[in-house]
Amino acid sequence: MMSPEGGSPPPGHNHGADMPGMEDTGTARKGASIEISDEDRTEVTALLENAMEAYLSAHDQLARDGDARGAAADFLSTLADPNLPEVLSPLRSAAEALESAEDIELQRERFIPLSRLYIDLIDATGATLNTGAPLGVYHCPMAGDDGADWVQPQGTTQNPYFGTSMSKCGSMTRELGGGQ
Repeated sequence: MMSPEGGSPPPGHNHGADMPGMEDTGTARKGASIEISDEDRTEVTALLENAMEAYLSAHDQLARDGDARGAAADFLSTLADPNLPEVLSPLRSAAEALESAEDIELQRERFIPLSRLYIDLIDATGATLNTGAPLGVYHCPMAGDDGADWVQPQGTTQNPYFGTSMSKCGSMTRELGGGQ
């Protein structure tokens, strides 16, 4: 999480930037420059839609101070195809990093790049997410080094980065999926 003194994060607090596919590219933002070939777009869109339930489960676990590794494993199972389009490799690496994190603080740190990549890929594909409830992109200015985004059903903020200690920290910045 943020360094209380500001400035650089403490040593070893880089949100996985030294792991393959986990380079720090800033917080999630609409219109991120991920290019997906027309050939891969349909498959990538379907995989992102199939992974949404597991992503939301990981979010819910972290927001309630629970263990998100099982949800990360479910997320990974949607990306298990060995012929996965290359554009999804960083997302798979982020999910693997979350699944391997044993303590909740590390899980929360690793949920930041997973969320950023997931949101960027949804934006790049224009995926329509049929979850039964409208989804939003939420932002917490205190998470990570420069704030962090996540996806959740629209409504009361449920912050996965601080859990029950600051569950309402953050706000919805936009709707996600379908007609953005």
